[in-house]
Amino acid sequence: SVSQSRYSTGVNKTYELIAERKLKVLKGSAPHLLDEISQYHWPEPKDLLPDQDAKEVKPVGQNDHVMDCIRYLSIMCSKSIKQRPKQVEEVKPRRVTR
Repeated sequence: SVSQSRYSTGVNKTYELIAERKLKVLKGSAPHLLDEISQYHWPEPKDLLPDQDAKEVKPVGQNDHVMDCIRYLSIMCSKSIKQRPKQVEEVKPRRVTR
């Protein structure tokens, strides 16, 4: 089971990528993703168990396999961007004298 904070981090990163237009789905390329997005939701307060109010609530885990993949991808992409080395200044070749 994914810890609550890691789960929220993945959902938030996915939202950021979508909001910043960095995550794009090409038309016709991911029909299962589009189906899952339309069904992705958080439980209604009336459906929560008495002790669940104290914890962070996760989206309903039903028909969400592709959404889980997107969430993992979002986390990995954000880590990759942070770890990317800074660009090295171009070094101009020097003339060697002997």
